[in-house]
Amino acid sequence: MSVFDPVELGGLTLPSALIRSATAERISVESVEEGERLAAMYQALIEGGAGLVITGHIAVDASGKVMDAMPQIRSESQRAGWKRVVERAHQAGGLICGQINHGGGRCYAMEPSLLKGRLAGPVCVSSLPDLPRDPLDGAVLTDGQIEQIIEAYAETALAVKEVGMDAVQIHGAHGYLGNQFLSPWSNRRTDRWGETLENRARFLREVVRACRESVGADFPLGMKLAAIEDEDKKGWTPDEAIPAAQWFVSDGLDFIEISGGFDRNLADVRVRPDKGEAWYLPLARRFKEALNIPVIAVGGFRSLAVMNEALDSGACDAVSASRPFICEPDFPNRLRRGENSACGCRNLCLMTPDGVTRCVFKERKNK
Repeated sequence: MSVFDPVELGGLTLPSALIRSATAERISVESVEEGERLAAMYQALIEGGAGLVITGHIAVDASGKVMDAMPQIRSESQRAGWKRVVERAHQAGGLICGQINHGGGRCYAMEPSLLKGRLAGPVCVSSLPDLPRDPLDGAVLTDGQIEQIIEAYAETALAVKEVGMDAVQIHGAHGYLGNQFLSPWSNRRTDRWGETLENRARFLREVVRACRESVGADFPLGMKLAAIEDEDKKGWTPDEAIPAAQWFVSDGLDFIEISGGFDRNLADVRVRPDKGEAWYLPLARRFKEALNIPVIAVGGFRSLAVMNEALDSGACDAVSASRPFICEPDFPNRLRRGENSACGCRNLCLMTPDGVTRCVFKERKNK
């Protein structure tokens, strides 16, 4: 099987099994003009061969904005900007999946004037400000506030559908709010949202159910799920993640992308073609064996041979990547031509002068 073969994903037929994984572009999409800026990025990705473009995470509430430039899709001007993004993507022949998220305790404190949502921020599952790494500080969510955030997920999922996107993906990885509820390391609650696996999974289960009801039975609904986190935290593991994923499927999930949790986003690894690739693939295989929905593997994919081998082995149904697409929007077409990715995964794409995500390494090299 080739990564360039069509693949079915939650009712969508993708032209290829190589997906642009969600990447925070850091463009707020507050207007049609900003929508045009993001649309140009997506058009380049689609024309470059991406089978599906998953957007950078969209905040479901202002309290869940990880940074000021994290977009929302609530106001009329925001919706107008996103409609332009989708229009341009579809004109280019592409498919767009909107990723929705709440950063929880990993959000930066913003000016009060920026907090136009229903909650003040940041908010968190359990306040853990004194830990040496990954502090999760903020007001501990009340039961009523949790219910409000679940409702905000459903409203945002519906907005994704209404502006014309082709699917929606719930973020349950990378230490954000969904992941914070799941992990016994970050979830120290003793109420119905904590302690047992059933209680820790309750938040994302309710989010999946609410989103499914909001978008209807036929709209593709996925999740990016943390399968593991660093061993020193002794927290979330595949032994808990797999049964939780089975519950999410029963609640209405159509596809799943397997990633990491706290400290498991291995972006600093110096990955190269045929060296250090596909670090989550063994985990994706375990989920593929346990679930009856399409599984996407992410994590350092660079070479066509490794991608095709991953698909041929049955470990996953599709593969996704982020940083190679930042470096080279035409990454898939380069692979078709027998070229390797130049992305060295040095995270310079997050160190741009204007804050917009792009490959600084390539810019410096071309000067």
